[in-house]
Amino acid sequence: MKKQIIRYMLVWLGNLLLVTFFVYLLTRFFNLNYLFSKIAVSVVMGLSYNYYMQKQFIFPVK
Repeated sequence: MKKQIIRYMLVWLGNLLLVTFFVYLLTRFFNLNYLFSKIAVSVVMGLSYNYYMQKQFIFPVK
């Protein structure tokens, strides 16, 4: 259980950093609306990074 908590926190921190970086990138350099950038990045990260990391890293099937 302790390993899963640590892994979850690492994945959460990685997600936070990636979302922040990509929202900044889209709003600063591509002049997209902040709200649109946040929604787009959150959906893409949720369907790719979060799903994969939780399935393979946090809760692996044994």
